[in-house]
Amino acid sequence: MNKYLALVAVILFFIAVIVPVLMMSGAFIPISQNITFYGYDLFNQYVVPFELISVVIVGAILGVMYVARGDE
Repeated sequence: MNKYLALVAVILFFIAVIVPVLMMSGAFIPISQNITFYGYDLFNQYVVPFELISVVIVGAILGVMYVARGDE
């Protein structure tokens, strides 16, 4: 029974993810093709979110290492 429930959950998840992505055709227009502007925005406008995400990723890696270590 759990296998069927898991299969239904996976199918519903993929439908929930794929359908909105397929309906977004033409929704995103690139602002600039120059990589310099992306670097400028990353280190000026988006530096705080960038650093917060890096801290979360490091914390997740440390957490996985702690859990994988077990009780030694």
